[in-house]
Amino acid sequence: MLSITQKAPVNVDVSYIEVPTKDDYFKVFPGRLVFKEIFLVSAALSRTFHIGFNYTIGAIHCVLPMVIHVLKDYLYNELTIEQFRAKYSDPKIWVYSVFLGYTNYMTFQMNTKFSRLALMDMKRKLFKMKALEVIIEPNR
Repeated sequence: MLSITQKAPVNVDVSYIEVPTKDDYFKVFPGRLVFKEIFLVSAALSRTFHIGFNYTIGAIHCVLPMVIHVLKDYLYNELTIEQFRAKYSDPKIWVYSVFLGYTNYMTFQMNTKFSRLALMDMKRKLFKMKALEVIIEPNR
C-alpha cells in the first residue's frame, strides 16, 4: 500500500504500447458504484466560491440606504446645518437605520446563499453529465 509521501510508479511507454483487448472494452461495473463515484467526484471537484466577497458586498448593501438618505438630505433638501444636525442627532433615525441595515444585510445574504447553492448544484450536474458522456463514449 502506498503512503501519502510515496509516488506511484509510472511507466508511460508501457501504457501507450499496450493495446486494449475486447474484454477491456466490455468490462461491466455495477451501476450504483459508477453513480456513487461520479457523485463523490463531482462533490470534490466542483468549484467553490469565496464567501468574503459576499460579506463585503453585503456590508455595502447594508450601509447604502443610510448613505443615500444623508446625501439626499444634504444635497437636495436645502436643509440648514442646524436642521441637518438636529435631524441626524435624533436617536429614532439611527435605530431605524440600524434595523433597516440589518434587514438589508440578512436579505442579501439569504439571496446570495440561495444563488450560490443553485449555481454549485448546476455545476455539479454539468460535471456529472460530462463524466457520463465520457463513460458512454470515451473516443469522442
